[in-house]
Amino acid sequence: MCATNCISTFYFAEKYDCEELVSDSKSFIHENFASVAVMDEFLSLEAKEVERWISSDEIVVETEADVFQILQKWVEHDKSERKAGFEELLRHVRLDFVSRDYLLNVVTNELVRDNAGCLRLVSDTIKQTTFSSDDNLSQSPRKGLDTRAIVACGEEYAFCYVPQKDEWKGLPNRLAKKRLNILSANMIRFRDQLFMFHSLGQAERYDPVFNGWSSFSFGIFSFKVQDKVTVIGGELFSIDETVRKKNTTTTIEKFHVESCSWQEFHSSPQCYRKKSCVIGSGNFLYLLGGRSRHRSQYVAKADRFDIMEKKWEEITEMQQARGGAFGVATQEKIFVAGGANEESIVLKTCEVYNVSTNEWQLIANLNVCRTHGSMVCLGGRLYVQGGFDQTKKKPEHSVECYDSTQCKWIVKTTIPVEEDCKKKHAFKGCVLKFSQGVLDYLDDAIEEDEEDEEDERQKKNCEGIVRLEEISGSVMEDVLEFIYTGTVEVTEENAEEQGLCLGLEAKEVERWISSDEIVVKTEANVFQIAQKWVEHNKTERRAAFKELLCHDKVTVIGGELFSIDETFKRPKGVEGTTKTTTIQKFLVESCPWQKLHSSPQCYRKESCLIGYSNFLYLLVGRSSHTSQYVAKADRFDITKKKWEEITEMQQARGGAFGMATQGNIFVPGGADEENTVLKTCEVYNVATNEWQLFANLNVYRTHGSMVCLGEILYVLGGLDQTKKKAEHSVECYQSKQGKWIVKTTIPVEEDWRKKYAFKGCVLKFSRGVLDYLDDVIEEDY
Repeated sequence: MCATNCISTFYFAEKYDCEELVSDSKSFIHENFASVAVMDEFLSLEAKEVERWISSDEIVVETEADVFQILQKWVEHDKSERKAGFEELLRHVRLDFVSRDYLLNVVTNELVRDNAGCLRLVSDTIKQTTFSSDDNLSQSPRKGLDTRAIVACGEEYAFCYVPQKDEWKGLPNRLAKKRLNILSANMIRFRDQLFMFHSLGQAERYDPVFNGWSSFSFGIFSFKVQDKVTVIGGELFSIDETVRKKNTTTTIEKFHVESCSWQEFHSSPQCYRKKSCVIGSGNFLYLLGGRSRHRSQYVAKADRFDIMEKKWEEITEMQQARGGAFGVATQEKIFVAGGANEESIVLKTCEVYNVSTNEWQLIANLNVCRTHGSMVCLGGRLYVQGGFDQTKKKPEHSVECYDSTQCKWIVKTTIPVEEDCKKKHAFKGCVLKFSQGVLDYLDDAIEEDEEDEEDERQKKNCEGIVRLEEISGSVMEDVLEFIYTGTVEVTEENAEEQGLCLGLEAKEVERWISSDEIVVKTEANVFQIAQKWVEHNKTERRAAFKELLCHDKVTVIGGELFSIDETFKRPKGVEGTTKTTTIQKFLVESCPWQKLHSSPQCYRKESCLIGYSNFLYLLVGRSSHTSQYVAKADRFDITKKKWEEITEMQQARGGAFGMATQGNIFVPGGADEENTVLKTCEVYNVATNEWQLFANLNVYRTHGSMVCLGEILYVLGGLDQTKKKAEHSVECYQSKQGKWIVKTTIPVEEDWRKKYAFKGCVLKFSRGVLDYLDDVIEEDY
């Protein structure tokens, strides 16, 4: 059985009741669905049968976006007949588990754009992806694609727990090094990112796609430390008590993404309660328990604010008074656990509120008394983690999950904090959706036996480094360490042979670091290796550093990232290496680069790479076989996956730069065949396949940037190699006058102008951030 015949085999077996063959062929189709779905057998299926397969939980795909692409390909196979059934089939693509970025691309797809029902479905999903609880989503992920995990943050540490695999992964350390004040910290998921609002006027954001933290100041938002934040209907709301002229009011603010600011949404004398539990659900903000300014005891009082009608209403009181309680909303129910009662005794008790009946009921107790913890819902199960066990006067690190079949809480795991830190670090948590690539990349937080780990590391190294047979065994270990970490201690014993390794010519170093097959811990290690090689003979090699550093070129086509580079491989049993031009596509869903196309088409160094329409344009530069720049121009069709030559440019160039807009591609600067730096500019008309020279720049420059903003072209940055320094002027093209004008200068201090070269691009800011940013060029005092 294979991908070309498994579909017919399945229907044959089903027709003649061959149960074993039905099971085997179905399993094969599920496990190889991505490759089966591009075969003629699948593309010839009726809509009803396609629906049967794409609606299955069992199909194996790298990302849910693959299912959309499979459906799109099936429709395109007989577009006139199948277009009408696209909407019904699209409902079986689990759009809730497609990234927001990809959905924004789907909206512009012709099949979606031309169908009002499809457009509404995708648009509604984009809004839905920002909701606070994944448990409210209308669809469940396919088996193997549920990449949601529970994130736990405390002090500078961050971890994520994957319940399906019962494993902890280590996240990058938080930026804030000071102890987390768990009483004032708010941790929420908003627009597929984690936001942590904490004390000292600071906040942090974790991006699970790129696996990194960034920080910002509450000053942008006029945000107060004690505010409680929640998400309702995909929007951020905060609630706090404000005191103005001895009058106390409860103020609700709403965060406006466009202006990047908090704005007052509602204010009333309704009493805000400190240490209350704030939960967003439906159209309501729930304020549960806590204590008012005038009372020292916690209460069982419960209220909710309707964000549509902008009014407060009381609901049934909880079964117990609570302060410092925590909870979550899911499926028309609100669960609240822990906290302390009227007498400040810490609780294990839990209760649930039924929204439709307005009733509270106690459910099973937790195993541990805790306050200020976190409760989340993942995959239909409740989890409690973090907070304080005040009976022991220490942070609590156990994670409990609620077993609904046994009606009890079970201690599932423990946050993997080192023993000597357990008394210091209190944790908060929330659910976050990761890409599979990031989850695979993250290190296990609970490490295996060190000896096993070291054996595995050496095994990986030995498998990856396949071209070091000629280096003696006495320094093999050092060479492996050199390639693995970019550093190695030079000893008297190995100095001579290490000198030989560092003595390679630039061309040979390039051969190694451009290979797909070297094994490194991170890509940063490759930079360290190149740096060490340069430092070994800095005066001679500094000029070659740029060549070694600038390999992959990246561009955006149709809202997706593509890279192009020249790679070197040595086939088994063949002497020498083969060179290929490799184009890769970045998959946001799984977070790796995936090879899209590879061919002997000649890649050119210091070329200009521009993405436009369905094409990747490779303009000028020089190949590895020549030292001179050329005027050659090619483009790669990402849909048909093939290269084609276009008309050569008017001048040979290397280090040129450019951009595409409105059917034209503009390319200025660079250096010519004789390495003379240019001011000249050219424009390519995509429709006529013609290049024309137009007005010269005012400044010679290479490796700069060109952007288009408000239909005006701008050139900035790069190097003015005639003066052997970085260029900081910004020029704009006046189309009416047919000339470039120096508009402004990048405000670099005089002392640094020879050192800092700049690149540029256009970015959309919120008005709030632009108003908040300081002027770079200050006015006279």
